[in-house]
Amino acid sequence: MFKWFRRQISSDEPPISREAVRGLFDWLDRPNPPPCDHSHRLTTEYLRDRALPTEPTLGWLKANGGYCDCEVMFNVTDKWGERIGWEPANEDEDA
Repeated sequence: MFKWFRRQISSDEPPISREAVRGLFDWLDRPNPPPCDHSHRLTTEYLRDRALPTEPTLGWLKANGGYCDCEVMFNVTDKWGERIGWEPANEDEDA
């Protein structure tokens, strides 16, 4: 049982499509997001609104350093952004 659980939260591949991971990163990186409350509130909202698997995805995010919404942006994007073709919005474009 524990081997199966470890495979489920493996940092190797996300349990949702790469497009969905890019969408999550875009959702969290949008202009003027609410401040992080040190939970996965926004991540969970994104996943549930799109009927994506919540618990396996949260496990995968945690295995990649994303223990809350802001850590998903700082840690998981560092590890996975380039792999999935995501780039942060250019903040200078609006200036």
